[in-house]
Amino acid sequence: MESNKTTAEMPEIEQVEFVFLKFGLAQTDEQFEGLINKYLPYILGKLSSQDANVRTKAIQVLNHISNRLKSRPNVQLPVGKLLELYKQPNSVFIVNFAIVYIKLGYHRLSKDDQGILATKLFDAMEGKSKSHQDIIVRLLVSAFSKVKVPQNPADRSALFKFHQSPFSTKVLLDFCLDVLLMPYSNNATQDGPTRPASAPARTIAVPSGLSEDRVKRLTGDASDSSWSVPQIEQHKVSIINMIAGDIFPEKDIITHLIVATSDTRSSVSSLADIELRKRQRSLDWDEPTLATNLYRLYLGDAATLTAAQRKQRPSPSSLKKPVELRIKLKIVQNLLRSKTATEQFPYTVQLVYDALFSETSSAKLKALGQEFIHHICEKCEMTKLTPQGSLLLEALIKTTTKSSNESRSKSLGYTAMGKLSLRVPDLFLRNVSIVQDAFRELSTATSQEVKLHVQECLAMMSTAFKDVKPEDVSSIEKIIAQYISGTASRFIMCSSCRGFVDFLLFADPDHSCRLSAVRYLGKVFPSDHVTSRYLLLLAASDAKEDVATEAKKLLYGNVAGVSESVENEQTKKLPSFADMLNYVYDKAQQRMKSERYVIGVHSLSFPPPTFTVLLQYLRKCLLKDACDVIPHNTIIPGEAITEAPIIAEYLGEMYTSGKKAVVAWLTQYLDLILQYARVITDHESVYILLEIIACCPDELSLQTVLGEDLDSKSQWMKGLVDHTRESIRDFGAELHAIILKRTVFDEAEQLRIIEQTDQNAQSKKSYESKHGSLFLMGYLLESWLGRYRDSIPKVIRIAFGTLVQHATSSDETIASAACFAIGEIARKNPIPLPDGPAENDGEKEKDDSAPNPDPSNPFFFCHQTAKGDVMNILLRHLKSSSPQKLREKSVTSLGYLAVGDPAHFQTDKLLDAFLASAEIKEPDLHFTVAKALGDVALGPMSSAGRSKWRLKKSAQNSAQLKSDGKLSWLVGKILDEYVGHRIPVCRQAASIWLLTLLKTDEVAKHPEIQSHLAKIQESFMSLLTEADDLIQDIASKGLGVVYELGTPEHKKQLVDALVGSLMEGNPSKPSQSNLFHGDKGVGKTPDGSNLSTYKEICALASDLNKPDLVYKFMHLAKHHALWNSKKGAAFGFSNIANLASEQLAPHLPKIVPRLYRYTFDPYTSVRTAMTSIWNSLAPDPKKLIGEYLSEVTADLKRNLESSLWRTRQSCCLAVADLLRGGRGMQKGQEDDIIIDALPDFWYSCLRLMDDVKETVRNAALIACGSLKKATIRLCDHDQGKQGEKAVTGVLPVLLKDGLASRVKEVKALSLSVLVDVSKKSGKLIKGCVPDMVVALLHALSDFEPAELNYLALRSDRNSREVLDMARADYVKSSPMVETITRVLQHADKQTLEQLVPSLSDILKKNYGIMTKAGCTHVVISLVSHSPQVIAEFASTLTSSLSSGLLDNSMAIRKCNAEALGNLAKVSKDATVTKLLNRMKAWYLEKEDDIHRHASAVTCHSIGKHSPDVLRDFAAVALPLAFLGMHEPVIDKNGKPTEATSAANRKEDKNSAAFLWNDLWTEFTPGSASAIKLYLDELVDFTSVALQSSQWKMKAQAAAAMETVARQQREGTVTGSKLKKLLEVLVGGLQGRTWDGKEKLLSALSAVAVHCKSQLSMQEISTVLSLLFKECKREKVIYRTQAIHGLSMVLEANGIDKFAIFWEILYPILKKKTNDDGSDSDDDNANKSNSSDPKMKLLENAVEATGRAWPRVGATQDEYFVPVAKILTDHITSSTWNIQVASLQASKLIFQAILACSGDEKMDTDSVEQNAHRDINLKEVEIISAICEALGNVKYSRIREEALANIQAIVKLYEGKIVACFMASEIISALKNSSFFDKRSVKKATVDELIYKLLSLDKKE
Repeated sequence: MESNKTTAEMPEIEQVEFVFLKFGLAQTDEQFEGLINKYLPYILGKLSSQDANVRTKAIQVLNHISNRLKSRPNVQLPVGKLLELYKQPNSVFIVNFAIVYIKLGYHRLSKDDQGILATKLFDAMEGKSKSHQDIIVRLLVSAFSKVKVPQNPADRSALFKFHQSPFSTKVLLDFCLDVLLMPYSNNATQDGPTRPASAPARTIAVPSGLSEDRVKRLTGDASDSSWSVPQIEQHKVSIINMIAGDIFPEKDIITHLIVATSDTRSSVSSLADIELRKRQRSLDWDEPTLATNLYRLYLGDAATLTAAQRKQRPSPSSLKKPVELRIKLKIVQNLLRSKTATEQFPYTVQLVYDALFSETSSAKLKALGQEFIHHICEKCEMTKLTPQGSLLLEALIKTTTKSSNESRSKSLGYTAMGKLSLRVPDLFLRNVSIVQDAFRELSTATSQEVKLHVQECLAMMSTAFKDVKPEDVSSIEKIIAQYISGTASRFIMCSSCRGFVDFLLFADPDHSCRLSAVRYLGKVFPSDHVTSRYLLLLAASDAKEDVATEAKKLLYGNVAGVSESVENEQTKKLPSFADMLNYVYDKAQQRMKSERYVIGVHSLSFPPPTFTVLLQYLRKCLLKDACDVIPHNTIIPGEAITEAPIIAEYLGEMYTSGKKAVVAWLTQYLDLILQYARVITDHESVYILLEIIACCPDELSLQTVLGEDLDSKSQWMKGLVDHTRESIRDFGAELHAIILKRTVFDEAEQLRIIEQTDQNAQSKKSYESKHGSLFLMGYLLESWLGRYRDSIPKVIRIAFGTLVQHATSSDETIASAACFAIGEIARKNPIPLPDGPAENDGEKEKDDSAPNPDPSNPFFFCHQTAKGDVMNILLRHLKSSSPQKLREKSVTSLGYLAVGDPAHFQTDKLLDAFLASAEIKEPDLHFTVAKALGDVALGPMSSAGRSKWRLKKSAQNSAQLKSDGKLSWLVGKILDEYVGHRIPVCRQAASIWLLTLLKTDEVAKHPEIQSHLAKIQESFMSLLTEADDLIQDIASKGLGVVYELGTPEHKKQLVDALVGSLMEGNPSKPSQSNLFHGDKGVGKTPDGSNLSTYKEICALASDLNKPDLVYKFMHLAKHHALWNSKKGAAFGFSNIANLASEQLAPHLPKIVPRLYRYTFDPYTSVRTAMTSIWNSLAPDPKKLIGEYLSEVTADLKRNLESSLWRTRQSCCLAVADLLRGGRGMQKGQEDDIIIDALPDFWYSCLRLMDDVKETVRNAALIACGSLKKATIRLCDHDQGKQGEKAVTGVLPVLLKDGLASRVKEVKALSLSVLVDVSKKSGKLIKGCVPDMVVALLHALSDFEPAELNYLALRSDRNSREVLDMARADYVKSSPMVETITRVLQHADKQTLEQLVPSLSDILKKNYGIMTKAGCTHVVISLVSHSPQVIAEFASTLTSSLSSGLLDNSMAIRKCNAEALGNLAKVSKDATVTKLLNRMKAWYLEKEDDIHRHASAVTCHSIGKHSPDVLRDFAAVALPLAFLGMHEPVIDKNGKPTEATSAANRKEDKNSAAFLWNDLWTEFTPGSASAIKLYLDELVDFTSVALQSSQWKMKAQAAAAMETVARQQREGTVTGSKLKKLLEVLVGGLQGRTWDGKEKLLSALSAVAVHCKSQLSMQEISTVLSLLFKECKREKVIYRTQAIHGLSMVLEANGIDKFAIFWEILYPILKKKTNDDGSDSDDDNANKSNSSDPKMKLLENAVEATGRAWPRVGATQDEYFVPVAKILTDHITSSTWNIQVASLQASKLIFQAILACSGDEKMDTDSVEQNAHRDINLKEVEIISAICEALGNVKYSRIREEALANIQAIVKLYEGKIVACFMASEIISALKNSSFFDKRSVKKATVDELIYKLLSLDKKE
C-alpha cells in the first residue's frame, strides 16, 4: 500500500512535506532540537533541487525553523554538519542559508564545542565572499577565548594551519587589528529597527584608524549581542591571548601588539605590553613590511597610497583614517628600533611633519618626532637620506625658528640639525642663514638647555662649512664678526690706581655665543685665513677665560703648557705677515674713526689686551715668513739671540731684493707698535719695538720707517731710559742707543751725548735716570768706542770710570747695571783703561806720597785704575755674598773681558776663579759661569763678540776656530777634578759646566772637544749614579748631546760603551766600579735594593735592536723644572725632545707597548722617567694607543705572567687604564682587539689576585674592576656578533678559573661579573648556558660559609634539619640561582642535551646541600620556561631526582620532591606511573623512615605542583595517602601515642602524616565521599598492608581500615564490597596480638554497628563470636578495645548475650579496695589512674555493662542486683572517671528497664508480665549512692550524670515499674545540690523532679 512506503521511497516534495509535518508535530524543545540535528542539513540540501516546488517548500520549512528558533535560545543547531555542508561547492542558496544558521547556532554551543569548531570555521573561510568572511571572522574572534592552544609547537602549528591559508590568515589578522582599534564608546552604530525607512541615512562617525567600511563591518549586525560595547574588551583580550600563543608569524602580529599597548583599558594594554616586551629582542625590527604597516597605520591609507593605487581611485569610505594620538606615540617609539624605517621615503617625512606640526600633536609626540629625525640622521643610508634631507631640514628650521616651541623641543631640533649637517653637508652650504639663526638663538635664548644644544649644533655644523663656497665666505665672516667684534667702549685710566675701571670687549653679552663663534672660526676657516685670524685676535682678549683660551689655542696652538705634536705644529699655516699686517692696519684705521678706545687723552684702535695679542701674533707671522717654521714658544720677548737675527736677515733680503713694500710694512708695523706702546708701555711692546728697529736694514733710514715725526718719537723713546720699570729701562736704553747710532754720526755730537749720559749717571736727582743712563752708556760705548782705538777721548775715559765707580756701589741694581755696561763694552772692545795688573797684585808698588784718591771722583778711576782692577772688582762680586743677579752680571762681564781683549787679561786667573766657584750652591749661577768659562776659553772666537741682532749662529765659520789649548785644559780640569769631586755641589757644578759647554756651538765645533767625547760620556755615566735629580737629568741629557757631537765611528763606540755599562755593568776602566752595584745607585727601590732607571731604558732600546735610541730615551726620561726657567729654556731642550720624538717615530710599534707599561712601574724613578718619555712621544695618547692597540694588548698579555713582580703589577695597572679609557680604548674598531684580549686578561688577572705580593694583588683587583666594566659593556646584547664573541670568550674563563678558584675574592668577583653579564647579554649567552649553570651550581656550596657546615655537624637532628631547610630556602634567592634562572630563559633542546647529563650527575653524586637544592631549582625553572623542551628529558631527570629522595637530609628530600612535582607536568604517563609505583613500594616495603617520608613528600609535591596529573593517577596516589595519613604519631620517647594526629600534624608540617593528610584533604571533597569512591582501592591497599611483615605497617593499615569502617553507613556500600571488607577485617584478626591490632577490632565493630541491616545474622554471629574470643586476650589494651567493640555491637543489634558477657566483665568489675581503705578520688590519683591500661579496662568494662544490658526482662531481673551492687560500689568509692562511667551505665540500665517495661509494640502478655515485675532497689542501695554523687561539689560531670539517673528513676516510679522508694532522700539531695540554685540552668528540671516525687510520695 502507498501509506507503507518508506521516506526514502517518497517523492522529493513529499519528503520535504513529511519533514515539515514532523517539525509541526514537535511539542518540546528536545523534540525540536532532535529534528533540527537530523533534518536541517537535509532541508538545506533541497535548496539546490531542480523542482521549484521543492525549493519553495524547503524555504517554508526553513522559515518555520527560524521563527521557532527565535523564541527558543537553548535549542542547539548542528553547526558541525552545517560547516561541512558550507565548505562543499554547493549552490549559492545553500551557502547563504548555511551561513545564516551557522551564525545563529554557533553562539548556542557550549564553550568547549565553540573552541573545537573554531578550526573548522577558519577552514570554511577560504574562498568565500567578503560578507561571509566577515561573519566567520566575527565568530572566530568571539571564540578565541574558548580555544585551547596546545603547548607543543608542532601541535600549535597544526591547530589552524595558518601557513596553508595566507589569504584567510590576512583577513583574520586585519579584522583583529580593526577590533583592537575599535573604541569602547563608538557612536557609529547601525540604524535601529525602529528607525523609519524614509528617514535620512544616519551619518557614521568613523573612529581613528578605521574606515567607514570597516566600521560597518565591525558594527553591522545590531542583533549580535556578543559584539556590544561591553564585550569589546573581552574580545580584545582574547585576541591578544591568541596571537601571543605563537600561532601566527611574529612579524604579522607586532602591529596588533603595538596598537593594543595603547588601549585605554589596563587589562588589554598590560597584557599586550608584556607580550611585546617578550618579543622585542628576538624580533627583526628591520623587516620592511613591519615598518610599512606601522607607517600606514600612523598616516592612514590616503597618505600612503602608491601611484598605481591612486589611479584606481579607491572609494573614500574604504580608506582608513590615521590612528589616534596614543597609538601614534607607541608607533613612533617602536619605529625608533628599526633602521629600515628610516629609509622608507616619503613616509619618514610625512610622519615627521605630522608629529611636529599636526594640530592634534602633543608635546610628547613632537619630542618623539624630533628623536625620529635623530634616528634618521644616524641610521639611514646616505643614498636614502639625501632625497629627504632638504625636507627634514625645512622641518627643523621651522621647529627652531618659526615657532615659539618650548625649550625641550628647540633643544632636540638643534641637535637633530647638527646631526643632519654631518651626514648631508651640502644642504647647509646652500643655506648660510642657518648659521645666523643659530647664533641669534644662542644669543637670545634664556634656557641653558637650549644654549647647550645650540652650541652642540653649531659645533657639528661647522664641519659642513669647511668647504663653503667662496661667495658665501664673506657672509659667514659677517655673521661671526657681529658676535665677536662689538661697539667700542671707553677706557678710563684712573690716575690714582692706574687701572682699568670700565672694560667691555664684545657687543654680545653671552659668552657662549662668543665661544661658539670662536670655534667656528677655527673649524670653518683655514689657519692662514686673514679675516678669521683677525676675529680670533679680537676674541683672544675676551673677559671670559674659556673664550680667550680657545681663541689663543687656535692662534698659537695648545696653550697652558700642553704642546701639540711636532707634525701639526710644523705643518700649520699662518697668514702672510704682509697680508695680516695690511688687514689689521686697515681695521685699526677704521676703528680709530668709529670705535676707538680712549684712555685719558690717548686713543687706541683696539683695547690693550687685544693689542697685546695682536702684536704677538704679527711677530709670529713675521717669524714664520722669515724662517718658514713656526716658533714653538709663544713667550715674548723670546730669545733675541736666535730669533732677531732671522728677522734681520729676512728684512735685509727683502729690502735688497727690490721689494720696496717692506718699507710700507715696517712703517705700518711700527705705527701699530708705537700706537700701543706710547699709551700702554710694557716690556713686551717695547721689546717688539726694539727688535724691529734693531733688525731694520742698515740701508734703510729710520726717518723712512718712523715718519716725519721722528724727533718726537725719538724723544719718547729717550724717555724710556728713565722709565719706572727696570726691564723697560733696559730695553729703552738699547732702543735709544740704536736710534742714536743710526742717526748721529758726528763725533762731537757723539761725545756730547756720552758726556750728557755720564752726567745723568752721576746725578743724584733721579734714581731711574741714573740706572737707565748706565745701560745707555754701556750700549753707546759698545758701538762708538771702536772708532777711538788709538786715542781715547777723556770724555769716554771719564764715562767708563763712572761705570767702574758704580760697579762698586752698594746698590745691587746700580752695580748690576754698571757691571752689565762694562761687559757690553768689553765683549767687542778693549776697555778704555791702562794695561796692567791690579794695584794690590804686588807687581806695582804703592806710592805712599801719592795723594789719597777720592773714590767718588770718576777721574780717579779712569786714571788710577788698571784693567786688572776692573777684573778684581768683578771677581769680588763673584766671591762675595752678593745677590745672585749681581753675581751673574759680574760673571758675564768677566767672560766678556777675555773676548774683547784676550791679550791683556789673565785668562788663567779668570778660569781658576770660575772653577773655584764650584762650591757655590746656586745652579742658576753655574749656568752663567759655564757660559763665561766658554767665553774665556774661546776668547775672540766666542759668539759673544758678535752682534746679537744681526749675525746668526750658523753664519759663524767653524774653520775660524783656533786651538790654543785653553779649552782642552778647561775640559780636562773639569773632568779630572770636579766631576769626581768629594763635594756634591762641585759635582753638580761640573755637570752644569760640561753640559753648557757642549751646548755652546763654538765649543761643540771645536776640534779639541772631539778627543774628549769618550771621557765626557764616562763622566756623565758616573754622574747618573748621583742621588741629585738635577745631576741625573743633566747627565742623561749630556749623554745625548755627546752622542750627537760624535762622528759615526765615535757614535758606535759611544753606544757600545754606554750599553755595556748600563746592561752588563762593564766598567770602562778597571778602577771604576760598576754603576749599578755597590753603594752608588740611581735611587732606591721600596725594598731597599739598588735599581737603575737607565737600565730599564737601555733594555727598552736593546729590545728594539736600536741601541743608539738609548740617548733619545735618556734625554726624554727626565725633565727638571730648571729647564722651564728662562735660563734653562736657552738650551732648547724642548726642541730636542721634539726632534727625538721624530727619530723615535719609526720604532713606535715596538716602543709604545713597553713604554705604556713602564708608565705604571711601581718604582717612582722608573715611572717618572718613562712617563716623561711617554708624554713626549704621545701628545695624543688615545690616538696613539688606538693605533697600536694590538701591540699593546699583546705585550700586556705576555707580561702579565712575568716572573718579575714589578712587571706583573705594572701590567695590571696598564690593563685597568687601557680598559677604562684613561688613555686608550674608545668605542669602535678597537672593540674587536679588546674582545680578543679579554679572556687572557681575565685569566691572568684572576691568578694575580692570589699573587704572593700584596701590591700585585691590589693592582690585579683594580684591573679586574676595569675588566668587569669592559666585559659588561662588550657583552651587551646590542653588540651583536661582537657581543656573542665576547660572551663565548670571557665566560669560560670566569667559570673555569674564577668560580673554581680557592680564593674567596676571585670567586666573589667572578660571580658578580657573571650576574651582570647575564643581565645584559640576553640571548647571546645561550651557547654558554650549560657550563654556566653547572659552574654556578658548584659554586653554591663553595660560597657557603664554613661556619654553617661546622654548625650542622655539631647540631642535633632537629636543629640540623631546621638549618638545612633554611639553607635550601636561601638558595632560591641567592644571586647564583637568580642568574641561572635568567640564563635558562634562553635554553633550547641543544642546550639541554648538554645540560641534563650534568644535572643528573649532580643529583646522583654527593654534593653539598646548596648545590643539590640549586640543581632541583634548575629543573623547576626549566619546566617553567621550556616545558616542551624539558619534556624529552623528563624520564632521565625523574630517575636522577628519585635517587636524591633517599638523602639523609630532609631539606634535600623536599627539594627533589618539589622538582619531581613540577616535572610531572611534562612527564609521560608511563614515567609518572613508574614514579608513583616506586613511591608505593617504598612506603609499603621499606622499614626506614627515609623511604616513607620520601614517598609522602613526593606525592604531596606532585599534588601541589601538578594537580591535574595527580587527579589522573588518583586511584594510585590517594589510597596511598589515605594509608599514610594514619601513620602513628611518635612521642618524645619514640613511642606511638594514642592522640589523634591532627594537633601533632599542625606542629610538624614536614612529617609524613601531615603531608599525607594534606594531600588527602586537598584532593577529596570529603572523607566519606572519597572513601565511598575509592573503597575497592582502599580495601585492596590496606589488605596488602595488613599482610606486611612490619608490625608498624600492620598497625597503620588497621588504623586506616578502622577509618574506612567508621565511614560506612547503610546504603553507602554495596553488599559485595561490604562482604569483602568484612572478610578482610575478620582475616586480619587471626593470629597473634600485635601493637595496633586493636584498630581492627574497632573497625570490625564499626562495620557491625553501622551496616547491621546489610549483614546477615550469620555474619553478625561470626563477628560476635570473634569479639567474644578476642575479649579473653591477655593484652590489656587489646582486651579493652575488644570489650568496647563487643558492647557496641550488642547494643546496636539488641542481642541478649549478657550472661556470657557478664562472665567476662565480672572479674574486671569486682571492686578492689585500696590497702589503706581510702578511695582514690584526689586529682593526682585520677590523672595517674586515667592513663593506666587497667583503669582503662575497668572504665570500658563499666561502660560495656550499660551498653550490653539486655532488653529481656528475665535477664534483667536475674542480673540487676549483682550489677547494681557493683555499680554502687564504683559510684561511691572509685575515681571520678569510673564514677562517671558507673553513673552512665546505671542510667543505661534504668533506661533499658523502662524501655523493656513500657514498649508500646510489646504484646499484651509481655506488658502484663512487666507490670508485675519487682525491681528491688532497696537491696542494692544504688539510690543512696546516686544521691551522694548528686552532692559532689568537685566534679560537675558526676552531678550531671547523677541528675540524669534520678530522672530515669522518677520515670520508673511514674511507670510503676519500681515502687516509689526513698523519695524524701532524693528530694533532700536535689534541694541540697547546686542545681537547686536559682541561677542554675537545671533549676526548672530539679523543681519538676521535686514536684513529681512529692506527688508520688503522697500517692504511696
